[in-house]
Amino acid sequence: METSADNDYRISSVEKFYQEYISHSEELRAAIQREEWPDVERYVRWREEKLGELNSLPADSEALKEVHQEYLNRIMVLEMANINSLNEVMETLKSLIRNSHDHKLAARYVENA
Repeated sequence: METSADNDYRISSVEKFYQEYISHSEELRAAIQREEWPDVERYVRWREEKLGELNSLPADSEALKEVHQEYLNRIMVLEMANINSLNEVMETLKSLIRNSHDHKLAARYVENA
Protein backbone atom coordinates (compact mmCIF):
# COMPACT_ATOMS: atom_id res chain seq x y z
CA MET A 1 0.00 0.00 0.00
CA GLU A 2 1.27 3.44 -0.95
CA THR A 3 1.63 6.03 1.80
CA SER A 4 1.39 9.78 1.65
CA ALA A 5 5.16 9.92 2.13
CA ASP A 6 5.64 7.71 -0.94
CA ASN A 7 3.42 9.98 -3.00
CA ASP A 8 5.23 13.07 -1.68
CA TYR A 9 8.57 11.53 -2.66
CA ARG A 10 7.29 10.75 -6.17
CA ILE A 11 5.92 14.27 -6.56
CA SER A 12 9.23 15.67 -5.35
CA SER A 13 11.19 13.59 -7.88
CA VAL A 14 8.89 14.67 -10.73
CA GLU A 15 9.24 18.30 -9.67
CA LYS A 16 13.03 17.94 -9.55
CA PHE A 17 13.02 16.55 -13.10
CA TYR A 18 10.96 19.47 -14.40
CA GLN A 19 12.93 22.09 -12.47
CA GLU A 20 16.14 20.79 -14.02
CA TYR A 21 14.49 20.81 -17.45
CA ILE A 22 13.31 24.39 -16.95
CA SER A 23 16.75 25.48 -15.78
CA HIS A 24 18.34 24.02 -18.90
CA SER A 25 15.65 25.60 -21.10
CA GLU A 26 16.53 28.99 -19.65
CA GLU A 27 20.23 28.30 -20.27
CA LEU A 28 19.35 27.30 -23.84
CA ARG A 29 17.62 30.64 -24.42
CA ALA A 30 20.62 32.50 -23.00
CA ALA A 31 22.94 30.56 -25.32
CA ILE A 32 20.68 31.40 -28.27
CA GLN A 33 20.75 35.07 -27.38
CA ARG A 34 24.54 34.98 -27.06
CA GLU A 35 24.67 33.05 -30.35
CA GLU A 36 26.90 30.40 -28.80
CA TRP A 37 25.94 27.61 -31.18
CA PRO A 38 28.01 24.81 -29.59
CA ASP A 39 26.19 25.48 -26.30
CA VAL A 40 22.85 25.60 -28.12
CA GLU A 41 23.59 22.24 -29.70
CA ARG A 42 24.61 20.76 -26.34
CA TYR A 43 21.42 22.00 -24.64
CA VAL A 44 19.24 20.74 -27.49
CA ARG A 45 20.82 17.28 -27.27
CA TRP A 46 20.29 17.26 -23.50
CA ARG A 47 16.68 18.37 -24.00
CA GLU A 48 15.97 15.60 -26.49
CA GLU A 49 17.40 13.06 -24.06
CA LYS A 50 15.21 14.35 -21.24
CA LEU A 51 12.10 14.39 -23.41
CA GLY A 52 12.65 10.67 -23.92
CA GLU A 53 12.46 10.22 -20.15
CA LEU A 54 9.05 11.90 -19.77
CA ASN A 55 7.13 8.67 -20.29
CA SER A 56 9.02 6.99 -17.45
CA LEU A 57 7.90 9.56 -14.87
CA PRO A 58 5.12 8.44 -12.53
CA ALA A 59 1.68 9.87 -13.29
CA ASP A 60 -0.66 7.44 -11.60
CA SER A 61 -2.29 9.77 -9.09
CA GLU A 62 -4.32 12.93 -9.47
CA ALA A 63 -1.67 14.95 -7.62
CA LEU A 64 1.06 13.71 -9.98
CA LYS A 65 -1.07 14.49 -13.02
CA GLU A 66 -1.56 18.03 -11.72
CA VAL A 67 2.18 18.45 -11.20
CA HIS A 68 2.84 17.26 -14.75
CA GLN A 69 0.24 19.64 -16.17
CA GLU A 70 1.56 22.61 -14.23
CA TYR A 71 5.16 22.07 -15.31
CA LEU A 72 4.30 21.16 -18.90
CA ASN A 73 2.42 24.44 -19.21
CA ARG A 74 5.46 26.33 -17.91
CA ILE A 75 7.73 24.42 -20.29
CA MET A 76 5.51 25.24 -23.27
CA VAL A 77 5.89 28.94 -22.48
CA LEU A 78 9.68 28.55 -22.23
CA GLU A 79 9.84 26.57 -25.47
CA MET A 80 7.90 29.31 -27.26
CA ALA A 81 10.30 31.90 -25.87
CA ASN A 82 13.22 29.82 -27.18
CA ILE A 83 11.61 29.53 -30.59
CA ASN A 84 10.98 33.28 -30.65
CA SER A 85 14.61 33.93 -29.68
CA LEU A 86 15.80 31.69 -32.51
CA ASN A 87 13.49 33.44 -34.95
CA GLU A 88 14.84 36.84 -33.88
CA VAL A 89 18.42 35.67 -34.37
CA MET A 90 17.55 34.22 -37.78
CA GLU A 91 15.91 37.47 -38.87
CA THR A 92 18.93 39.44 -37.71
CA LEU A 93 21.27 37.11 -39.62
CA LYS A 94 19.11 37.34 -42.75
CA SER A 95 19.17 41.12 -42.52
CA LEU A 96 22.96 41.14 -42.11
CA ILE A 97 23.35 38.84 -45.12
CA ARG A 98 21.07 41.05 -47.25
CA ASN A 99 22.93 44.19 -46.18
CA SER A 100 26.28 42.54 -46.91
CA HIS A 101 25.04 41.40 -50.31
CA ASP A 102 23.71 44.87 -51.13
CA HIS A 103 27.00 46.42 -50.02
CA LYS A 104 28.97 44.05 -52.28
CA LEU A 105 26.72 44.83 -55.22
CA ALA A 106 27.11 48.56 -54.63
CA ALA A 107 30.90 48.21 -54.37
CA ARG A 108 31.01 46.26 -57.63
CA TYR A 109 28.83 48.83 -59.33
CA VAL A 110 31.11 51.68 -58.19
CA GLU A 111 34.15 49.67 -59.22
CA ASN A 112 32.78 49.04 -62.71
CA ALA A 113 31.37 52.54 -63.22
